[in-house]
Amino acid sequence: MHASLQNVDPKVLLPLFTELQDFTPHYVKIQNVLFPHLEKVDDRCTGLKIMWSLQDQTKTNLKHIVSKLVDVQQLDDALIISIGNYFFAAYGLIQKEELILFQVALDLLTPTQLEQVEIHCAEFDACFIQPLPKRKSNVEESPAFFFNTETGHLTKEQLMLVLGAIPLDITLIDEHDKVLYFNNAKDRLFPRSAAVIGRDVRNCHPAESVHVVNEILSAFRNKSRDEAKFWIHMKNKFVYIKYVALRDPQGSYKGCLEITQEISEIHALKGDRRLLDWD
Repeated sequence: MHASLQNVDPKVLLPLFTELQDFTPHYVKIQNVLFPHLEKVDDRCTGLKIMWSLQDQTKTNLKHIVSKLVDVQQLDDALIISIGNYFFAAYGLIQKEELILFQVALDLLTPTQLEQVEIHCAEFDACFIQPLPKRKSNVEESPAFFFNTETGHLTKEQLMLVLGAIPLDITLIDEHDKVLYFNNAKDRLFPRSAAVIGRDVRNCHPAESVHVVNEILSAFRNKSRDEAKFWIHMKNKFVYIKYVALRDPQGSYKGCLEITQEISEIHALKGDRRLLDWD
């Protein structure tokens, strides 16, 4: 590969490697749909974290290659090696999926569970194939549902409209560190699938960051902290992330709320815009 790439124009390679980034939804579906289903049926599937890390490393390497191809006029040895490492890792993941992961899934999951995997996968973008038709899961409806509080009363439809309209991604973790709920916000920043309901929150994060998750949860439990805040630049977005400890009136820990918001527009605000200025 080294000799064959030395004289290739980076501008020829750039659109090809940029297109490879469209493969990201494939990894997203595996991490957020297939992994949770497998974890629920067999405790031995903890090794999936290794594949998650390999997928993230492969995506990072591809991002590095694309950024370099934008700037360079000629391929140097380091970039050629990065390209070789990328293809070695990407093809390695394909082999691990086809020879191990998918075979294990077919052995462990029932036809009904496999159907749920297909339904949940349709919630995400497709890559290099036609999107799957979206179907609804069989969720028991409660027509008499009302949300009653001292500050008001909402029907289920009204509550769902509110939770979907607020400009926040929220995910609720219970006191046992299991994912209990997430809202279906428009333009969600981080992917979520119904398959994660009941999943240990540690399995929703790459292995490299699990120790931080443990530290946050431990601090919430021992009451040394009530919240944790982070902000990151992600592509062209400025993302604010906040974790809040939930406690009952007696102060007992009842879980954690993750709140995520895209704040680029808010961060850029200057001066005032009053109600009477609206048009």
